[in-house]
This record gives sequence, structure tokens and C-alpha cells, in this order.
Amino acid sequence: MPILQMTQEALAPEHARVTIEYLLAVMLWPRPTDQDRRDAFLRTCDVARRADLAAAVPSAFAPDDLAISLRDALFARAPADWHAEIESRIYRGALVGIYFAGCWNRAVRGERVSVKQLHGLMTAPKWRAQHPAADISPKTLEAAIRELREAGPLWAAAFICREELDEPFPPWTSDGIIHLLAVAEHVRRVTASTPLQGRREPLLPATVDVWRPPTCLQLPEAKLVQGP
Repeated sequence: MPILQMTQEALAPEHARVTIEYLLAVMLWPRPTDQDRRDAFLRTCDVARRADLAAAVPSAFAPDDLAISLRDALFARAPADWHAEIESRIYRGALVGIYFAGCWNRAVRGERVSVKQLHGLMTAPKWRAQHPAADISPKTLEAAIRELREAGPLWAAAFICREELDEPFPPWTSDGIIHLLAVAEHVRRVTASTPLQGRREPLLPATVDVWRPPTCLQLPEAKLVQGP
């Protein structure tokens, strides 16, 4: 099971931007084979942060450090070059978040969880008519789940925090990041222990490598209960 490379220090307010950029990299490219994309994206983020600092505080860098930053910028992709890919992956991630949040919703209500039912609800003509932005076919949904399942609890937490709790995403504060991680871990535990109707394994069986926070992080325990 992949563990987020974070320490308690990463949750400090002064590190919020770096931490959320790292979480976005994991959510957008969660598979082991995506490591190169995560690294390239984070290089762009690092260069952009240094450029913002240099613009805001011209004296922040010594000449040698500024030269290093300029050299690093030559080997990093421009932020604009990522827009199309990120927009596409955020769209698919939102679908995966809705899917896993739907499982959580039913589980905390004590209802049976059926993959077929969840697929049916998200691809039904009525639902697709009410949500034109998510007008998808079953094959499109299945492909998105396969591609981003390792970050499914994180996407579900983003959906729950935004839609159920009216919290922004991305959460650009340390408190927001802590809550997002706590909700994601809550969703992971629920989906990993919820039996699926007609199947032997839960929605997130032990054989699926899902990203989770390290045990060293002091996260509050989220026990969300869906309202009536």
C-alpha cells in the first residue's frame, strides 16, 4: 500500500502550498507507473514557487541561488503546458470521487452497496441529463476508476468536503489539508470494510494499493455520518 511521503511538518501553515501540490500530484497520477509524471509536475510547481518568491521579494535569492533557479526552469515544463492534461484528469477524478463517495454514502446509511447499482445511477439517462458535465458511458466510468482507483478515497474526500461540507478544493490551508486527509482515511476504512452485494471482496480489497497517510501524522479521526 503506497504511503504519502509526508511528515507532521508538512501540515504546518507555511508548507500548505507545497503539501497540496504534492497531494494533487498523487491524486492526478496515482499509479506506480505514473511516478515520472508526478515528478515532472512537481518540478514545475517548484520552479513556479521560486519564480513567485523572486517576483515578490527580489532579494530573496543570492546570485548563485538565482542562477540555479533559472537553470532548473530550463528543464521544467511551463505551467500552461499542463493545463489540458490536468483538466482532463480532474474531470475523471471527480467522477471517481462521486463513485467512491456514493459507496461511502450507502455504507454509513447501512444500505447494501452494489457496483452495478452505482454504475447504473451514474450513467442513467436521468442523472446524465441533470449533470451534463458528467454525461458518461459505463465504459468511461470504468476506465476512470481503473486509472485513478489508487487515489479513490482522496477524490471521494474532495467531493464530500466540497459538496457535503461546503469546503473548498484544493484546500490551500493547513487545516483544510488535515481535514481532507482525515476524511480520505475515513472513506478508505469504510470502503475497505464494506461488503459488496454479490461479491466476495469489498470495494477496496486488500490487494488494491490505495494511497494513505503515514501513521506518524497526527490526524483527527473523522467519523462522518450522512444525514437523513
